Amino acid sequence: MFKALLSLMNVEESTERLISILCEAATMKEPTTYKTGFWGRAQVVQHAMRLCVVWARGGGDAVSLAWSLRRAAPRLLLDDADPAVRREAGSALYRLCAGGEPGVLAPLLQLLLQHLPRAADMRPHPQHHHEVVHHHAEEGKEPYGPACRDYFWLVCRLIDGLPEDFFKEGAVSEDIGAPDLNELCEQIRCSLEKREIIEKRSEPCTPDDGLYGQLSLLTHLLKHPLRFKNSEQGTRTLEMVFEFLFDVPNPSQRNLPKCKSQKSRAAAYDLLVELVRGAPDNYMVLHHKLMDHHKPGPQSSYPWDYWPAEESRSECGYVGLTNLGATCYMASCMQHLYMMPAARAAVLSADSAASRHGTTLHEMQRMFAYLMESERKAYNPRSFCKVYQMDHQPLNTGEQKDMAEFFIDLVSKLEEMTPELKKLVKTLFCGVLSNNVVSLDCPHVSRTLEEFYTVRCQVADMRNLHQSLDEVTVKDTLEGDNCYTCSQCANKVRAEKRACFKKLPRILCFNTMRYTFNMLTMLKEKVNTHFSFPMRLDMSGYVEKHLMPAQYQEEKIKSAELKKDGEGSSFTETEELDTEEHYEYELIGVTVHTGTADGGHYYSFIRDREHDHHDRWLLFNDAEVKPFDPAHIAAECFGGEMTSKTYDSVTDKFMDFSFEKTNSAYMLFYELSPPRTQRGSDCGQQEEAQSSRAEESPSSTVERRGEAIPVVNLPPDLLRWIWDDNMQFLHDKNIFQHSYFTFMGQMCSSVPQSLLTLRPEVTEVAARLSTSFFIETFIHAKEKPTMVSWVELVTKQFNASAAASEWFLSHMADDTWWPMQVLIKCPNQMVRQMFQRLCMHVIQRLRSSHCALYLQGVEEGEDNSKLGEASCVTRFIRMLLSLMENGARSHLRHLTEYFSLLYEFSKMGEEEGKFMLRVNAISSMVNFYLGQNSNTSCGPFFKLLTLLVEGSGGGTGGGMGAATGLPCFTQLVLGRLWDAGDVCPHAALEWLAMQVPRNKAAHAWALRTADRWLEVQLLAAGPARVRAAAALLLVALVPSQHFRAGYARARPLPAPALHLAKLPDTAHHTLHQVYTMLLGKLKAARKYTDIAVHGTMKLTAYFGVMSYCVVSRVEKLMFGQYFNDLWELYHPAISEPSVAVHPNKQALLTFWHAVSVDCPENVQLMLANQRLTKHIAFNYILADHEDGEVVAYNRAMLPPYYALLRLCCRRSAAFARSLAQHQNIHWAFRNIAPHAHLYPGAADELLRYSLNGRTCWTTLISAFCTLVENEDDKLYVVYNGGLQMTFEALHSLHAVYVEGGASAGVSLSSGSIRSELVAALRWARALCRTLRLRRDAKEARALLLACKDWPECARRLLTLLNMHQRTPRLPHAALDTCCRVARNQRCMSEQLVLLSALCALEAVPLRFNYFAAFWRDVAASPADAKLEEMLLECSVVSEYVDAILLDERESLSDPAIYEFMQHYYPKLGSTSSPNASSVAGVAGGSGTTGAVLGGCRAAEALADEIAGSASLASLSTLLGNTHALLLLAERARPVQGSPLARALQRAATALHQRLLRPTEEETGETETGGSPSETRCPSAEGSEADEPIEESDESSSESPAPSPPADLLPLLSHALRRLHQLQPPDD
Repeated sequence: MFKALLSLMNVEESTERLISILCEAATMKEPTTYKTGFWGRAQVVQHAMRLCVVWARGGGDAVSLAWSLRRAAPRLLLDDADPAVRREAGSALYRLCAGGEPGVLAPLLQLLLQHLPRAADMRPHPQHHHEVVHHHAEEGKEPYGPACRDYFWLVCRLIDGLPEDFFKEGAVSEDIGAPDLNELCEQIRCSLEKREIIEKRSEPCTPDDGLYGQLSLLTHLLKHPLRFKNSEQGTRTLEMVFEFLFDVPNPSQRNLPKCKSQKSRAAAYDLLVELVRGAPDNYMVLHHKLMDHHKPGPQSSYPWDYWPAEESRSECGYVGLTNLGATCYMASCMQHLYMMPAARAAVLSADSAASRHGTTLHEMQRMFAYLMESERKAYNPRSFCKVYQMDHQPLNTGEQKDMAEFFIDLVSKLEEMTPELKKLVKTLFCGVLSNNVVSLDCPHVSRTLEEFYTVRCQVADMRNLHQSLDEVTVKDTLEGDNCYTCSQCANKVRAEKRACFKKLPRILCFNTMRYTFNMLTMLKEKVNTHFSFPMRLDMSGYVEKHLMPAQYQEEKIKSAELKKDGEGSSFTETEELDTEEHYEYELIGVTVHTGTADGGHYYSFIRDREHDHHDRWLLFNDAEVKPFDPAHIAAECFGGEMTSKTYDSVTDKFMDFSFEKTNSAYMLFYELSPPRTQRGSDCGQQEEAQSSRAEESPSSTVERRGEAIPVVNLPPDLLRWIWDDNMQFLHDKNIFQHSYFTFMGQMCSSVPQSLLTLRPEVTEVAARLSTSFFIETFIHAKEKPTMVSWVELVTKQFNASAAASEWFLSHMADDTWWPMQVLIKCPNQMVRQMFQRLCMHVIQRLRSSHCALYLQGVEEGEDNSKLGEASCVTRFIRMLLSLMENGARSHLRHLTEYFSLLYEFSKMGEEEGKFMLRVNAISSMVNFYLGQNSNTSCGPFFKLLTLLVEGSGGGTGGGMGAATGLPCFTQLVLGRLWDAGDVCPHAALEWLAMQVPRNKAAHAWALRTADRWLEVQLLAAGPARVRAAAALLLVALVPSQHFRAGYARARPLPAPALHLAKLPDTAHHTLHQVYTMLLGKLKAARKYTDIAVHGTMKLTAYFGVMSYCVVSRVEKLMFGQYFNDLWELYHPAISEPSVAVHPNKQALLTFWHAVSVDCPENVQLMLANQRLTKHIAFNYILADHEDGEVVAYNRAMLPPYYALLRLCCRRSAAFARSLAQHQNIHWAFRNIAPHAHLYPGAADELLRYSLNGRTCWTTLISAFCTLVENEDDKLYVVYNGGLQMTFEALHSLHAVYVEGGASAGVSLSSGSIRSELVAALRWARALCRTLRLRRDAKEARALLLACKDWPECARRLLTLLNMHQRTPRLPHAALDTCCRVARNQRCMSEQLVLLSALCALEAVPLRFNYFAAFWRDVAASPADAKLEEMLLECSVVSEYVDAILLDERESLSDPAIYEFMQHYYPKLGSTSSPNASSVAGVAGGSGTTGAVLGGCRAAEALADEIAGSASLASLSTLLGNTHALLLLAERARPVQGSPLARALQRAATALHQRLLRPTEEETGETETGGSPSETRCPSAEGSEADEPIEESDESSSESPAPSPPADLLPLLSHALRRLHQLQPPDD
């Protein structure tokens, strides 16, 4: 302050006034006492204290001012409830003492320390539920109420501000006015030791400010030189604080350790650091304790990337369930069951030994106990899935199941386990649904009761749960045809059917039917529509009491009567009373399904009903459990649509995009709420129910839930199993923390530096601690940001202490745990590299002092088992070499750094290299490389040979070998190659095949010594893989990359390499050398054809490689001189043995075919060999179409065999004729060719035989009829000349048939010719029909005209038609076909129309419908109007109509003929109306006249005839006459009162009476005598009975078969209706 301002003030009065203001502010009053605008008590204290500080610094008496605040300071720092006031008071008091004046600081400190016991006893204020939920948002904000945080902060600052004289040994506290700090330390230690455990393990953990403050205060005290640190009390304090940090909880003491919050643990770590800083004894004590934490060995092995904090129990206090793939349905169901206290208690208290499903119950108990007690994040239910049986199978963890089905199955199993669990299930989940049928016409009621665990709710077309329940309980009236048959009186009565709930369970479960089956797509679909449900559900409207009160009261009366008789129980009465009076449920859980009907995911929202937070909802999503806001239930569970904003680049706007939610509620769980004790009027009850839905009294709910929670005591073995895991996990959690890592960094770096002067050997001790912590713990952590710093620290410690380096290597030489775990097993490459560099750094560090000891102690040539024992470096290297035989092989992916370490050591100097040679390091590595089973697996050995050969130049001139300084090993290796080949010939051959393309020396050596190994390896070798490798070697000798690559792609049975590009000259030369050697071995191959000795596969590789060598015509001609050797090899040793599968034969025939294709010289050699032409057709073939192996063999063997026969047939007609008559060829057509889908190549070769249809028609027709199965096969025959061959066969068969006198007496041979001719005709017709139907007219015509014999064939067919006398139907059918073809081709002529009409007139007595059906189709097509004109101009048509109306009216019962008459009769004019006499004569049966007169009299006469004969005539006759009358009457057009009208009335009456009284024969299934079906031809085609022919497009509208009487009645009824319509209406 300015002196002028001070002079204007009264110091004493002003000071007294300020002190009074502060004292008044420190007095406990209402929070609103000091509020003026934005000002409050905190601002008053702030400015008043600031004025005091300024006053003291400006020259005032700070001592007296501080003394004046002795009463206000403790109140402001400890008792004030406002954190802002406490903070301002503490800051101001610290600024007041900031000058460091002992006269001010010491008294104030003395004053504050008097209140230390009170501050230490303060407890943190409990947080409310909303404070816990929003903890993270308000983290760091101090709760309202008295606290000691600012008090301890100020005391610590004052301690730090004391001069060093205060801490000197021997200082008198009374002289300086300060307390005895050593006694203060002891006081704090005692207070900490006696302090109860306040901090909770649940997250978030509220820190204990009293604990934290005392730990911090003691830390600040020990920063100064006090004797307390090095005293016994200091050591006891260290041990006590260590227990505060690392005590592990157990079932009897679950709240350990004392320090749980991050804040208090950090303060404890700081205190430990200060306790050991400058105190060597304390450091050694703590060192031993920490070394126990990081002791190397399997007992302390941590997993890699480990961070227990991520695997801890959720903050809300519950444990999840791990998803094993698709087990989310099981996890959701189990969490619902666990969150029901009664169910959980019953399961845990059940006796699994006496249970039916004992293993399942035991695993459920383990699961529930783990969920209750474990400190881990989730439980792995794999053991439960193994024992739980669903559909008699263990749960498949990769298969998604329906949760509702699993829930019902689980509850059913619980019901079967024990009587107690059965009672629980019945009480909790089992309800009763009553299905009632109430008769309306009799007093009977039918009722069936059905138990249920879940209620299935319809979702489709429903808006909410209430509508779905209405659908379940809807009333359905049974009446009319759906009347109910009463079970008691057996009468059909009207009834009402309704389902209602008779008994409701305590837990009401609903299954929303979200899955439906689409009958159109035949797929399962999910319904994602909006479906809401209430938080509170009133079921009173769906129970029997409300829906069926009469039946309910009747049953109640019966129950009361039974109770009077003593059959009731008090418990039942109470239960029923509760059920009657209360039906309100509250939602306690929802299971949501997200995804589609084919797959998705289940998770649950469950209400916490146990803890104080009764309104808290939790999300259980597999392993994740976290709080959930119930206000979001509608958005998360109701389904429906949601809208999102999507940017449209076209309009440059954000558009609303709506889509269906895939997440919706699948199961709902409601719990019966407690009954209300007071009830008012009905109105009051409604208001109360509405208000209860809006909010519920928390206190009543807590009390109710508190009473319902049963106490469960877990079995000791189960509790011990869980807590053993908990203790280890919580210990790991305390270790794997960043605060602990920071503490260990101080313990290994800064603390040892403070002890160097007191104890120099502390560097080695610290190095051991840092190395153990770093390797055993730190590198295993998932979060290790200070990795580089730790490596640098350990490196510096090893640089500073040779003893530490020697200890490091000696420890690993004696114990392989660290090298094995870090260098070999660690999956993190960065960690392995770090460890390798650290080891190399230590070795380099010790090299100067240990280099001379590497080879000390053992002379050269002596036993090397003791070599290197004098140095820790060599012992470490020997240990590393031993790992190759002890565990390294199973971690081959991680050995890069391991071998890099050995390699770097070998390069360090001459001594290191000699040591590695003396300890046989090379031999160890070779053995490791070759593997343990080197006798059976030679691959690694030959890889080493490759390295030797290629690394030394490999015979390429020695340039590379000279560059590397290595000698050439090629000749040495080749000279001893077959020695290795005796052990593993396959590997030797493959290695040589790999070398010859790139090693000239190996190539020359292989060709030069081929005689030594060719037969031995290619023919005589037993294993097939050896022979295949020898063949590969022969191919590799050809210097062409394409040639070798083609063989590799074609293995195991290569095809001829004719497709390869032209080989270079050098390649051709080598190929011919190899090919000649192979051909020369044909004679030697005979030795290996004995099946009993050598089997059937010895020659496959041999012939396979020979086939592949045939690349041009040159190789085919080279084969000529060896042809006889091949034939003698083939026959009879290979061709005749009765072996179903003979691979040698297949390979030989493949090679034979390859050298014969496009080489007539070789084919001629075959034909010149008489033995071959005689015996080549004798080849054993087994046609077993069911055996897959035989089919595959025949598919490969038969094509080349039949191709060889075909090549010979083309060259020799005589051979072809003899082969065509051979029984094996006919067998092939019967057994091989019909199965073209099994043997496509063989069938193709059989079809390609060049057989002459004029001479070999029998074989040709039989082959075609056998082979062809469908229309595609017929088209294949047509396009490959089959039609021409068929015409040739018809030509020959026609000549033989006609010349043999087919019309006269036919012999047996002529009968055979006739059957063959019929078969040929059918085959030709089938080919032509297929061509007409499957190809357009232009293409079909072109293919037909391409056959040069078709005109002659047509002529011969006409002669056959004239000779045919069996039935008159054929000409009419043929003429109908001609007409239809002419119509389609637009070439119809008047002559053809006249011919058609004449044939129709001739066929009237036969009642054929060809003519009528054809011209009916013409009339239906507007494009054929000209054809219709041509028909009407033909005079014969009128005669055809007269013949129908006069002589064959019964044919009008044929729909085709009647429709023809309906269309054409009115257009023919008045010349076609028979007169009355003619009609009468016909009616009498004479039919003598054909005159055509007026229609009225004819119609009148026909009507009288129908009226007179209706009762006796057959239906077909009556229908024909009626159709004729309709035709005549429609032309006459009768008027009212005319004779024709009266006649029509009489005819209609007679027909109506006949229809009402049918005869006996008409009531049967068929009409027996006189049916038109006896005279009508049933088909328009007239084909043979045993060969149905497909109808063509042109004939699709032909007349169907006549209708039986059952079909004539509807036609006659229709005709009668038409007759009524023709009658004139009455005036």
